[in-house]
Amino acid sequence: MKELTYEETKKLDFNECEEIASLSQDRFQYGNYNYKLYRAEDGKMILKEDMSADSNYFWVDDNDITDNNYDDFLKECAVEWAGNGEEDERIQRIAWGIDSPESYAVDKDYKEPVKILSIGHYYGYEPIDYVHDDQGYDLIFDTYGEAEEWINDHESETYYLSHGEYSRPDYYIVEA
Repeated sequence: MKELTYEETKKLDFNECEEIASLSQDRFQYGNYNYKLYRAEDGKMILKEDMSADSNYFWVDDNDITDNNYDDFLKECAVEWAGNGEEDERIQRIAWGIDSPESYAVDKDYKEPVKILSIGHYYGYEPIDYVHDDQGYDLIFDTYGEAEEWINDHESETYYLSHGEYSRPDYYIVEA
């Protein structure tokens, strides 16, 4: 892939391009990351990488896409981005739909420190994050049992839904 220059980007009219495939996160109410693959009128393909306030555009060669599988191509882009070290890779891989949260859950006999992954349920988006303390730091539990107790305590309390929230979050105990 070759990044488009600023001049090339300004010449493009995406209303005239055919959208071939897209992949998007639904972590936030607004400003979710997404990839879109377009075909221009001249047949060239363009990848738009929209990372909130930062959009990047790339020329994509047919040889970059195996067996014309556009969805797999976008997932490969997302896997590469998720591993760039800018954000938590585990959360990014779940948000892109590459992995399920269950795939990161540890067994009850896990002996190392753990965190609790929380996935909220709002109309139109599902925030993914770790549970935090009052200062906003990830809670780290010494044992699986301590994390399980935290979850049980919170699930036994009355839960008040936020605006647009339709159910309690789901919790997963994962490696710290």
